[in-house]
Amino acid sequence: MPRAITLDDLIDAVPEQFKEIIMEYGPALLKMAGEEFKKWLQSIIKGNTMEAYRILVSQFDGDEKLDELNSLEDAWQDANEANAESIELQKAAATAIMKALLTAVIGILI
Repeated sequence: MPRAITLDDLIDAVPEQFKEIIMEYGPALLKMAGEEFKKWLQSIIKGNTMEAYRILVSQFDGDEKLDELNSLEDAWQDANEANAESIELQKAAATAIMKALLTAVIGILI
């Protein structure tokens, strides 16, 4: 029978830059039953990170789960706002380039 994996095992198995993440999410990972772990792993393999995250967060306790989901929602909102600003800047830059090219073509044709 395989031995149980501990949080220390997980922490020891990852590079230093990931240890803090394992300390935060490792306990939830260790709570998973075999079938939940399989679904979590399959979600990651398929690139469905939101499903994998949902499975992981489902292992959190009540208040901890709510705090994590609120934090994720805040991060998404910030990312959406930053993305919208970036898209607007890209559009403005593209418009400026098109105007410059159009001006150059008109100048050549006149």
